[in-house]
Order: sequence, then structure tokens, then C-alpha cells
Amino acid sequence: MGFFDRFGKKAGKREGGHGNHWAAIFETEDETFSAISDSVNKKELIDQRRQIDGGIVVYDSVGGRMKILTITVDNQIWTSYPYLVNGISYDVEIESVEEWSNGLEGQIQGGLGEAAISFFDTGYLEGKKTYQDEQRYRFSLSALAYTLEVVEHEEAKEGEIGIAKGFAGFFPAGPEGDIGDFTFSSAVKEVVDFDFWGKKFFRIKASLFTMSEIGEDGEVDIYVYVPHRAIQGSKPRIGDDVFGAIWMQGHLE
Repeated sequence: MGFFDRFGKKAGKREGGHGNHWAAIFETEDETFSAISDSVNKKELIDQRRQIDGGIVVYDSVGGRMKILTITVDNQIWTSYPYLVNGISYDVEIESVEEWSNGLEGQIQGGLGEAAISFFDTGYLEGKKTYQDEQRYRFSLSALAYTLEVVEHEEAKEGEIGIAKGFAGFFPAGPEGDIGDFTFSSAVKEVVDFDFWGKKFFRIKASLFTMSEIGEDGEVDIYVYVPHRAIQGSKPRIGDDVFGAIWMQGHLE
């Protein structure tokens, strides 16, 4: 549950929040609130301002690979979250759409090939009228890391089954996680360093699983955005196997 949960709620709908997402980036709530406030009040930090309906306005902050996306209602901040600009695009068949209690945000549950996938829709407010169940839409998918560590696979002992180097897989985080939270294991294909709001980040490219219908190697890759404070141990390099906890998000292409 995040600290934006207190804003307008609709009965019968789940109460989402972004406290844990911001906590992956900023050390304190004061630091988070300061960044969000600046992103809508300082003209030089606003990239786009879009009027939706009535008093609803969406603000995109400046930023190359990441931005702060904030939604206001009647000039009051109702929600704000990290927006990962660059993802990798896939066709997702929507099984269900879950709108949050504030009526401004939602999550997608669907199928990517034979795999089930769920993610927070960063453009839900502007795209929700488009969605129909059992229809395919092209989404740009990416993830923010809560934690990430380089792993060394030991040789399996006699009679045991070991984990192969380069093994790729992702798994629901369990009852304590949200439907967009996963753990994953993969090999690093790419590492790009960048800064976001004064914080050091890097973005890795890694495979979640394989699916023959998408291309030659069949690997379903995504970009994972990693705050330096999320690293447990050494920073990964190309070819390293990693394990981590991530928050999946996507937006319509």
C-alpha cells in the first residue's frame, strides 16, 4: 500500500499505491514528495501537460529513459509513479483489466504467447476506453527492479538437478506482492548507465522466457531499470546471470 492511497476511492475496487515503487528509487518520503512536487510546479521540469476530462491533467516530467508521471484532479495530486519510457514491444491478449479505486489507474492481466503476464498500465487513463477482453494490443513492456544480484551457479551434486547458466524465467512474487510483481532469473545482454532525478541507474536487457513464435531465437526480452541502491553485491556485466525482484509496467504503442 502506498502513501497515495488516501486520495479519492471508488467502493468495491482495489486500492493500489506506489510507495514501494518510489522507495526503490528515493531514500525518504520527503525526497519523493519533493521530486513529485517539482515535476508539476517547475516549468523547466515539465515535458508535457495533457488535459484529459474536466479537471484531470496528466504531467510528464522531463527525462530521457525515465520520467515522473503525475495525475492531478482539480489542481490536486492524486497519484504519481515512475514511468519507464523505453520498453520492448509485444502483442498481449487481454484477459482482464483491473481498475484501481481512484478510477485513474489500472493493471492488465493477459497472455503473451502461452505465458501469463500482468503489469501496471502507465497509460491506463488515456487507453482504458480502447480495451476489450480477448483482444490483442501491442504494449511496450519494461520493469523496475526492487533488488538485483549477480548469481554464481554451482555444479549440481550427484543425484541433484542444477540450474543451467543463462537460465531465463520469471515467477509471480507470491501473496505479499502485487499482481505486477515478479522475481526473475536471466543472463544480462546489455548494460546502459544513466541518471534519473539525481540518482544513478543502469538499464539491463535480459530474457524472461523463450517463445518460438516471436522470432529466430524465440527469446522474450525486456529492459529492467535498476537503481544503484537496488544492487545486492557487485554491478552486473554483460554475460552475468542475475536474479531479482521487479515491478512490471507497460504502455500501449
